[in-house]
Amino acid sequence: MNNKAVIFLKNIWYSIFSNVITLAISTITILIFPKLLGVNDYGLLQLYLFYCAYVGFFHLGLNDGIYLRYGGKHYKELNKKVFFEQYYVLLITQLLFFIVLWFFAHLFVHDPDKTFVVKMVSISMVLVNLRVMLVYVLQATNEIKKYALVMLSDRVSFLFGITFLLIFNNGLYNEIIMMDLAAKLISLLLSIYYCKEIVFNKSALGWSAFEEAKKNISVGIKLMIANFSNLLIVGNVRFGIEKIWDVSTFGKISLTLSVSNLLLVFINAVGIVIFPVLKRVPKKELSQLYFTLRTLLSMSLLGSMILFYPLSFLLLIWLPEYELSIIYMGLLFPIVLFEGKMALLINTYLKAIRKEKIILSVNLLLVFLSFITTAIVVYNVQNLTLSILSIVFLLGLRSLISEYLLTKILGIQFLKSVFPEIIMITLFITLNSIASNSTSFVLYSGFYSLYLYFFKNEISMSVRYLTKIIKTKN
Repeated sequence: MNNKAVIFLKNIWYSIFSNVITLAISTITILIFPKLLGVNDYGLLQLYLFYCAYVGFFHLGLNDGIYLRYGGKHYKELNKKVFFEQYYVLLITQLLFFIVLWFFAHLFVHDPDKTFVVKMVSISMVLVNLRVMLVYVLQATNEIKKYALVMLSDRVSFLFGITFLLIFNNGLYNEIIMMDLAAKLISLLLSIYYCKEIVFNKSALGWSAFEEAKKNISVGIKLMIANFSNLLIVGNVRFGIEKIWDVSTFGKISLTLSVSNLLLVFINAVGIVIFPVLKRVPKKELSQLYFTLRTLLSMSLLGSMILFYPLSFLLLIWLPEYELSIIYMGLLFPIVLFEGKMALLINTYLKAIRKEKIILSVNLLLVFLSFITTAIVVYNVQNLTLSILSIVFLLGLRSLISEYLLTKILGIQFLKSVFPEIIMITLFITLNSIASNSTSFVLYSGFYSLYLYFFKNEISMSVRYLTKIIKTKN
């Protein structure tokens, strides 16, 4: 295997290893926190994490613009003075937003617990957005090992922190939040160390910094709004659940989403490596590579849904008070397929070929539909089952529309690839709705075996082509 293939595989390994550790720590916290905190405090912790998911909105697309404009370049090629200026423009804006959010929480949020949550989210915003810029620089320039170590330092520090809490204290939700912030600070400091030529550049901050920021924001704001609206698609439903039911039910549904999203850690790990590679692949090869990645990804994700059955069995033993979460997990688990395809394949391709307008347009359409479905099934009908199914419907529709538009650009058949997936997902949800776990497991495994049999030739061809690609592209 040549040197480029080795580098490519090493980068995937670094990213996956970092994310596997993150996955392991996330799994531990998912299992321990509901047991440790009780339903109400766990709901408050999930509320903090829920709000933290939206802090990326406050960099206004600056970070996304840098990622899109400089993706595929090498770190040594970057003009460090330009990035130094962008970093401190970002710092100034984040401090201003921090002040606004802090006083908003103090003046307008009357529940003491929720006031604390919003104030801590404002601190998280500063730490995360400053780190994200440097992490994006590392990702865009294919410095995957350094990126992986930055992200690893966050979760490992967090693990040490909560271990300390468990040994010397029972741990309260607010103490766990403080440990999360400390871990984010540590990872920010490590990212600064790796990008010290940017952060500690001796250049002065001039007017050119704001001109460059304008360029980055004009490019990145579409992707930033797309990411923000992506969060709103599910966030509307979750927010409605918290308002119509209570913070305890919110926590139970959040646990369901957390477990369902665990497998996406692997997908995101590979997607981070794929993006700078796609930026260097000739356009004439993009269609064949897409077909290859899609075939292997669909096979893997449909197979991964079998993991629902042992997971649900073990969770029910460990967390019997969260039986509602486990029941709904059988309906929500197909989002692994939809979100996996979006993260690794569809959005990665659209960003690589600079079609972020498609990402934005589709996400805004689905946000609009999300408001409608939430208004109907959450606020009007007030049916929790339909609310959960609406999440699957919205994410599935987003995946289908986005892929249809992408395949039109690439000149690839759409229905032939999508139809078998829709059948498999429909079977999975139907079986989990009407049959016992053991019966559903046997039947779904049987259908999946038939799927592998019918598509064995496509899978074999895809493996051979991918092996060829990684030997020649990096």
